[in-house]
Amino acid sequence: MSRRYDASDRAPLSGEAWAADYPFEGDLAAIGSFLRATEQNGDQRPFGYYQIRRQTDGLAIGGVGFKGPPIGGVVEIGYGLAPSARGHGYATEALKILVQIAAGLGVTTIRADTDPDNVASQRTLEHAGFYQVDADFELCHYEARISQCRRRSGITCVRLWAWDPACRSAGGRCGVGASGARSVS
Repeated sequence: MSRRYDASDRAPLSGEAWAADYPFEGDLAAIGSFLRATEQNGDQRPFGYYQIRRQTDGLAIGGVGFKGPPIGGVVEIGYGLAPSARGHGYATEALKILVQIAAGLGVTTIRADTDPDNVASQRTLEHAGFYQVDADFELCHYEARISQCRRRSGITCVRLWAWDPACRSAGGRCGVGASGARSVS
């Protein structure tokens, strides 16, 4: 049985605080998709939806998550913030945490897309270590490739490798530093 989610589903649970403009339609669509996938295919966790809350006061301000489990080590993600919470780095921070979760679960490639006119979202992805790999009239496509590394101290870190289309002809990775790696930790 499939259920459509609408404005009546927006009320926070007792003791929870939500921004006045959260959730918005994108969050409701993401949660609905997650619940339908769970109903059809079983538990999707940890490859599901996560609520973004401000650390200072616990206010729910957005969502971030996987659009399903990985296929061949590749997973697609999405995110969104209430308009009142945009411009403070919350989405970038949430994406970096999602990358850490994905890396810990063996994901090797993370994909995301955004509207061509949504420059703020494009910058958010770039600040989180993603690089644009393609674009068309409808979407800009971003990707980050994950590799694990171990520091001399024994601490495991995650590196994001981005394929720069300009480097494809050379067969290499490039874009950040000499090695092409961008560390997210």
